[in-house]
Amino acid sequence: MTFPNFLNKKITVIGDLMLDEYWLGSVNRISPEAPVPIVNIANKSYKVGGAGNVAMNIAMLGVKVNLISSIGTDEEGKIIKKILKKNKIYTNFQISKNKKTIKKLRILNNNQQMMRLDFDGDKNDFILKYKKKLSELIKQSNVIVFSDYEKGCLSEIQKLIKISNRLKKTIVIDPKGNDFYRYKNSTILTPNLKEFENIVGKINNDRQLVSKGKNLIKELNLTALLVTRGSQGMTLITNKDSFKLEALAEEVYDVTGAGDTVVALIASCLAANLNFYQAANYANIAASLVVKKIGTEIFDLNELKKAMKLH
Repeated sequence: MTFPNFLNKKITVIGDLMLDEYWLGSVNRISPEAPVPIVNIANKSYKVGGAGNVAMNIAMLGVKVNLISSIGTDEEGKIIKKILKKNKIYTNFQISKNKKTIKKLRILNNNQQMMRLDFDGDKNDFILKYKKKLSELIKQSNVIVFSDYEKGCLSEIQKLIKISNRLKKTIVIDPKGNDFYRYKNSTILTPNLKEFENIVGKINNDRQLVSKGKNLIKELNLTALLVTRGSQGMTLITNKDSFKLEALAEEVYDVTGAGDTVVALIASCLAANLNFYQAANYANIAASLVVKKIGTEIFDLNELKKAMKLH
């Protein structure tokens, strides 16, 4: 495989942003107060999740990234801004004192996740409001990514899709929830199998998956659909064709953030004028690297180039 040319490409990522905080330690005994393990915390670490993780993965490829989201003025928001600045990601945030930045706190025992605590706010506080600068950033981009984690930021996504279509932009969406009609008229959706079945019903075989996928493409006026299937790999569906890509990871430690990596590679490859099949192939390889790592991780560029030579 020849590594795609991402030089001078620009992508705007819009969506829910959160701070992923990790408390790492070890368990040596059970609490005398209740039948629960006592975790001796050794250190903490922070990573940017949601749309921020998508942007980080895209930036790793050398693509210029704009990240548009909604955060608070709290310490979590400051940490997010610091991490993104360090990784040279341009940000355009709608910031307010009235909301607390979304956070997921994970407690790990020797790299095994024991518990996750979610700190979510009122979805209405995070809704992105239209501003002229938003249209300007979309206009400057080759591809637009919507990263939806149902935290409120993309509550008015149809307005943003209309703007993107008016400016003739390729639209890549990582969807969530029970209503995919809110993503109508986008270019490609990348649901996992569970998210896909939540919309179209139980899938019993590959033929049924393709058939229901083509129906959904028609209903939503999409160009393509990529269904990620964990150990079953991925299935790419268009109006005319379908392709099954086998899973490449031999060992899976943590699937956290793997969907973000898939979206990032699909968007970047489409920006570099690759076709859907080529983009899905690169996404499959990158995802196989991320699931071997613990927590919200981005792939290593050198690892990706090496892996591409092997497939």
